[in-house]
Amino acid sequence: MAGKDYRTKGTYGLGGQVRIANKNSHVDYDYGAYDSFDDIPQSLYDTVQIGKTIGIVTDGKITEYWWQKQKDGTLGWVIKGVDNDTLKALIAAAMEKGDAKEVIGVVGYGDTLPDANNLDEGDCFLYTDNENGHELLLVEVKNEQTGVKGWTSITPSTEVIYKTIAEESKLFVWNGEEFADVTGEVVDDTIYVNNLNTLLTKSLPQGVYQVVLGQKGYGGTVITSIGTNKLQLIKWVRSTAKLTDSLSSAKNIVEAIPTTPLNLSEYDYVPTDTDLAFFSQYDILYTSGDATVKGSSYVLSVTANGRILENKDGWAEPKSNNTAWEWNNYAYNGHTHEIGSIYDDNGDDLAIADEMDESAELVFPIERETLQSIANGEYESDDTAMFSGASGYTPMTSAQVAALVQVALDAFDAARAE
Repeated sequence: MAGKDYRTKGTYGLGGQVRIANKNSHVDYDYGAYDSFDDIPQSLYDTVQIGKTIGIVTDGKITEYWWQKQKDGTLGWVIKGVDNDTLKALIAAAMEKGDAKEVIGVVGYGDTLPDANNLDEGDCFLYTDNENGHELLLVEVKNEQTGVKGWTSITPSTEVIYKTIAEESKLFVWNGEEFADVTGEVVDDTIYVNNLNTLLTKSLPQGVYQVVLGQKGYGGTVITSIGTNKLQLIKWVRSTAKLTDSLSSAKNIVEAIPTTPLNLSEYDYVPTDTDLAFFSQYDILYTSGDATVKGSSYVLSVTANGRILENKDGWAEPKSNNTAWEWNNYAYNGHTHEIGSIYDDNGDDLAIADEMDESAELVFPIERETLQSIANGEYESDDTAMFSGASGYTPMTSAQVAALVQVALDAFDAARAE
């Protein structure tokens, strides 16, 4: 028995493209967009069938709905894309996959072998000879008689990602027969990338993806100067590198750098290309050892409303210009401040009248640059923690900060007008 035919009866042949001269949201007149479901004309329901799509405007953005079977079995408008329950299930399943596969560095790939004598013992090379098959080759120790290094073939693993650490950084997986270049590609709902920013604009169907990040790491890195912005380095030590949970401890670590260089190996931290770019931005001087590779795992959710990147430490959404991710870290144990751990924009202690005087007023000086960054939404939760008014706080949302700034500006304008 044939299935039900949901196609519109009749056709109208067009010999060229359609151009609509007036403002419109969609070539389908019934699409809308509508301000609410109440604005949908009754005449649409007289002809609607499964698959019909409309647009609803919410906060200046269009969310698409289509006519589908709902959870209770009836037909109705269902958000187009992945519903929340399905999305949560997919995210949970992706999170259960655990950490990313091990990432192993290789000196290169291709069908021409480099001279083993110019490499170190233990270096690997992906030999991609299409005629004779693919091999993973390992540099052997020098021959005692000839003094010449050689190659030996080892068995590649399907559980490992191989990353070239030369200038052209590529990611390869062994599929059981050959090495496949998966750099930036989606394989079985897993995306392999060298840089998370490529996910900001990559065209992807709606869904949930496991993201494997293969990146360079620089072991033996030692920071030898504070650079041009001590506060930024203090925040990096505490929030990014997570060398300490204490703001005052991070301040002490940074202030000691001119006389006691900061050896990141002592904290088991391996900086990446992103960290080195941060050092360059603020003229922070450092020395580093050879580049190695490291892997980390993320979950990317792509929906009709945008995309969210998550890992065990927090979640991120694209900034408005889609040039970077804006990260929000999870606060597992909450967060508290003490008078002795609060500093101004230069990283210096703030002075108060008397810690024992309960009626003493504590004033937080805010530099114009800092206030401007808050007004522009360019801030982190730590930057706005002081405004929470409680020792244990939930970081303020951008809307709350915007409201706070507006109150301050209104008060200022009112005082200036008097």
